Amino acid sequence: YGTMSTTRSEHTADLLSDGQVLIVGCPVGVGRTSVTGDQNGCVADLYDPRTRNVTKRVNTFDCRFRHTSSQIHTGNSTNILIVGGNDGGTVDSGEIFSLKSSRFQHPNNSMPEPRVFH
Repeated sequence: YGTMSTTRSEHTADLLSDGQVLIVGCPVGVGRTSVTGDQNGCVADLYDPRTRNVTKRVNTFDCRFRHTSSQIHTGNSTNILIVGGNDGGTVDSGEIFSLKSSRFQHPNNSMPEPRVFH
């Protein structure tokens, strides 16, 4: 069933409208710190169950686990909001995966309180 970019625990997996699955979560055993842009650090995988392959690896802004993910539908687009979690401490940030661009972006602000297991 394809090979993910890393072994994960306490991650999220969201079925996207194009049939792919977005898998987000910190690699097991990695120091739980921010690794923005690190190709060998925290990446999300796009898995295509039709081909049984990971079709793309996408850099995330934060290395997080125990977070939540929610689909957001606006107009004709679907985005995935990744929020909170743990990176060695409780996280108050989020990031948005755009299905159109296949990239993550930061929202304009952070949560007033950090959250984990929410």
